[in-house]
Amino acid sequence: MSSEPVDVNRWQLSTAEHHTFREFFTAVTLNAQVTADTAGLRPTDLYVLNVLELSGQVTAGEIATRTGLTTGAVTKLVDRLVRAGLVERIPDSTDRRKVLLHIVDQAAEDTLGGASASLFTPVGKRMDDLLSSLPTEHRAAVFDFFRQATGALQAATRELQQQQES
Repeated sequence: MSSEPVDVNRWQLSTAEHHTFREFFTAVTLNAQVTADTAGLRPTDLYVLNVLELSGQVTAGEIATRTGLTTGAVTKLVDRLVRAGLVERIPDSTDRRKVLLHIVDQAAEDTLGGASASLFTPVGKRMDDLLSSLPTEHRAAVFDFFRQATGALQAATRELQQQQES
């Protein structure tokens, strides 16, 4: 089997650009896997902790929607995170039938920790160095791309989830 990339290009990017794009996503995915492993977590656990830190309190149903997991799988995931002391269940103050999931503050500091967490220091430092080296206008373009790419990825994920359901 050849190590050369196959020249199959269905998009507007050049073959080399498409290859670089795929290498980037592969590196991001592998880094997330190794980061979760290093923390003693499953990749989905780390993803859910990030969702909770970024979004605040969410319901198990929202986690199921965002992860594509069944409600049973989400229950097991949440039980695991609660047992580990990373997440707590909080009754919704406006609807007693709902339970909100909330990342425990110390868990957020220890596991996710913002810019100073040792778990994310290797990738955080490298990305900070790389992005800080860019001129301001280039950095603005990169972050504009991140914002737009996030929306595009979320839409593509929803589309795939809908295909699975049908």
